[in-house]
Amino acid sequence: MKKFVYFLLLSSLPSLLIGQEVDSVPASGASAGIGMDDLVLLMLVILGIVLVILAVAQVKLIRTEVRALQNLERKSQGLEPLPEPMTLMDWYRRKVVGLKPIEMEEDLIMEDHSYDGIREMDNGMPPWLKWMFVGTIAFAVIYMAWYQVLGYGPTQYEEYAAEMEKGNAIKDAWRKKMADAMSEENVTLSDDPKDLAEGKQLFLDNCAACHGNLGEGGAGPNLTDLYWLHGGGIKNVFRTISYGVPEKGMIPWNDQMSPGEIRNIASFVLSLEGSNPPDALEPQGDLWTGEETQSQDSSAQSVDSLAITEEPVVAQAQ
Repeated sequence: MKKFVYFLLLSSLPSLLIGQEVDSVPASGASAGIGMDDLVLLMLVILGIVLVILAVAQVKLIRTEVRALQNLERKSQGLEPLPEPMTLMDWYRRKVVGLKPIEMEEDLIMEDHSYDGIREMDNGMPPWLKWMFVGTIAFAVIYMAWYQVLGYGPTQYEEYAAEMEKGNAIKDAWRKKMADAMSEENVTLSDDPKDLAEGKQLFLDNCAACHGNLGEGGAGPNLTDLYWLHGGGIKNVFRTISYGVPEKGMIPWNDQMSPGEIRNIASFVLSLEGSNPPDALEPQGDLWTGEETQSQDSSAQSVDSLAITEEPVVAQAQ
């Protein structure tokens, strides 16, 4: 018992020393690796495990001593000693694997199952396999009740829908991040329906008062023809919306909208080309043929083909 007390004191000494030195460690050292608090916690966990092992060993030692005293008393009374307790290996072989003691083998031999001198023993299914089989049945019943009968768990269709929603949210966040990093130098035309729908709504809220709900023009120029006062194409339209035309009454929008929102408005405006709305103003500016407005990945097309291919986009955006 004294050895155990000495060991406990010696095991506690390092943690006591570390606890005194925690305050002297610079705060910047905590980010360099494992902190002192983590080290103390780790040592306490190790100490707890050691104490549990020592306690189990002590209990086993006490039981052995008590058993020895009981056998001495039984021997003095002329009685048989107590049977040896089941060890961990004996418990594993009998309760888990299902092996029978050697002295029981004669009772397990099946006399009518003897072939070529090989006799079969009537051993049952190993307990571990039997309980695994029972466990699969129980799991199947619980699973069926949870998902199909009670409806508490999501079905695979619901899980798929949830994962798709999560994936779309991640994709939208990434697209917004990339859009907000745009400038007039690297902006690209978007034909995504979501972007065009957002651009249309922003246009109606902020631009329609001067350019009309259909881009036909009003106080501002007509945006549905192929003529531009400040250059067509996504980069020029993006620049015009961003910095405005103060001398003509158009304010800059780069301090009220994000680059992604301005890109979506510009993409929507370019999708209006060739829509020919009623009461449209006469063309103003110069004919723009220097940049493709239908897709950022395709080469420049002629004016006629541009006007034709823009019509389905207009119908979708409107």
